[in-house]
Amino acid sequence: MPQQVRDVRTWPRVDLRGVEFHPMMAELLGEECPVRVALPQGGEPAWVFTHYDEVKAVTGDPRFSRAAVREADATRLTQLRLLLDGDLTYQDGDAHTRIRRQLAKVLTPARIEVLGRVSVRICDSLMDAVLAQGPPADLVADLVSPYALELAGRLVGVPEQYRDRQLCDRFETVFSIRSAPEEARSAQDALRELFQELVSTARAVRPEAPGVRPGGLITALAGADAELTDQEVVAAAYHVTQAAWHGIRNQGGNLLYILLSRPDLAARLRGRPAAWPAAVDELLRYTPRLAGLGVERIATEDVTVGGVTVRRGEAVYVSYASANRDERAFPDPARIDLRRHGNQHLAYGHGPHRCPASALGDMELRTLVGTLLTRLPTARLAVPDDQLAWRTADILRGPQQLPVTW
Repeated sequence: MPQQVRDVRTWPRVDLRGVEFHPMMAELLGEECPVRVALPQGGEPAWVFTHYDEVKAVTGDPRFSRAAVREADATRLTQLRLLLDGDLTYQDGDAHTRIRRQLAKVLTPARIEVLGRVSVRICDSLMDAVLAQGPPADLVADLVSPYALELAGRLVGVPEQYRDRQLCDRFETVFSIRSAPEEARSAQDALRELFQELVSTARAVRPEAPGVRPGGLITALAGADAELTDQEVVAAAYHVTQAAWHGIRNQGGNLLYILLSRPDLAARLRGRPAAWPAAVDELLRYTPRLAGLGVERIATEDVTVGGVTVRRGEAVYVSYASANRDERAFPDPARIDLRRHGNQHLAYGHGPHRCPASALGDMELRTLVGTLLTRLPTARLAVPDDQLAWRTADILRGPQQLPVTW
């Protein structure tokens, strides 16, 4: 008989610095069985799974539905759940597979290889400007953010004139846990209108027209032989842009922060480019990316996992950050081990909803790490660690600035 735990924990509001592990995640990881949690924004409490094997079991089980979230009233981190029509994030089964299949045609190894060469040129150009300016420099404003935005624009097909502060601010508003509902909704509406305009333009362009060179995710997904609706292309462009700029901006900042604050790690990697892929994997495993728990799922029938039975209609969350710190999967998990072998981390998720652009994310982060190690070998933080400002209102954690000198 499975153990049934019915007490409800309250998720605390904690402003975390650096890459500190959330105390509630550590607490839940230490529990023998999953427990139910109430997040700050009401709704019905949800089960939270933290152990590595349980997280993989939940995220790979089709009985836990993302599509059912649309009709559920589950506890959550933000005041408003902003759902886009046609959003891959909230699809299951054949509908989800159909959209993923189209994305896979765009995010091919060949295209990622091309973007990899482009990323090196962009990063080198930005670093040239940093070196020409001289110390001090802010590696978030001067390197990581413009690098991620440029690559996101090229990947998705957002023209250069739209890659501006307004675009970034709107994404910041949507993905802030402190935005008022009307502000978040207005920002998302403006972004949806922008991507709809780009999709409509792509639909109207004939590939054979003189001077027209198709490119970018929007053009590829909106082509004459495309299987996706306007709403599906808009949602895909919206989320890929957000992940490629906002996600890489924050996670790239996290990884550079670790190397700057742990010069022993940087010294071990400097001059050893063959070790960078494994190092990025380990840094991704170690780094808690989310301020909360991501997107919930709803049980479509009674399911027993991890010693508890989740009843039909109940919500579940998984913590990839906790799974990546599970000692049963990663010996000595609180230590960064650059020689860790067989690192099957879950930083990009697991199951059907695993990030479809994980290979691209790895490439971008390796480029940033390599650029820091090779172009700024003597870089160090220009202020004491405890004076760094962090994005405590953001769903995705990261430094606001990384002031360095050399």
